[in-house]
Amino acid sequence: MSSDGGGEIRHIVDAYRKAFNQHGRSPASVLCPKGRHGLRFDALLAPVELEGRRLLDFGCGLGHLCDHLAERGIDCDYLGVDIVPDFIDSNRTAYPARCFELIGDIADIKGRFDVIVASGVFNLRYLDDAAANEAYVRSRIKQLFELCDDALSLDFMTSHVDFQRDDAFHADPGEMFSFAMREMGRRVVINHCYMPFEFCLTILKPDKIDRAASVYARS
Repeated sequence: MSSDGGGEIRHIVDAYRKAFNQHGRSPASVLCPKGRHGLRFDALLAPVELEGRRLLDFGCGLGHLCDHLAERGIDCDYLGVDIVPDFIDSNRTAYPARCFELIGDIADIKGRFDVIVASGVFNLRYLDDAAANEAYVRSRIKQLFELCDDALSLDFMTSHVDFQRDDAFHADPGEMFSFAMREMGRRVVINHCYMPFEFCLTILKPDKIDRAASVYARS
């Protein structure tokens, strides 16, 4: 995949570029016209410890997580990555003290991170076929999980709605929970109560058990 949006990501890049050209540095440019990023980030970060940690903001959009970290007084080693060149260029001007990188694929990401957050990354369908798209999303989640040492936290639009757009991906929270437990680990958090049409999934490491104490081991 090239960083200018090839293959299955080209139409995703085009959709965000069109929105950015129309709305500029606005929540509407990341296809969230009503905003509410604070609610999402509070839910995504609730199960994890970020202070002093290495944080990857995968699909950072317009860097709204940077504002959230500042508002919460959280000091961490932040890196934001995205496939949309316009976002990265704008973020480097808006947040000169933060690090941002343009990527075309997860394979472009160098290094490891304590915590990875991916908010809104999978809301649009990458592939037209629903089953193929879900398989693609799950493969990306597993790739991201391999890059983190403490936690991966993601959000999705829920399948428990009365309307779905043809170009949108609505995940079934129960199936995502089972997938995470089966493929990645037993320390899984599902939060379906912070917003009516969205949920977040957090998968924590490690999941080894201290059998004598009947608790999860620290390492």
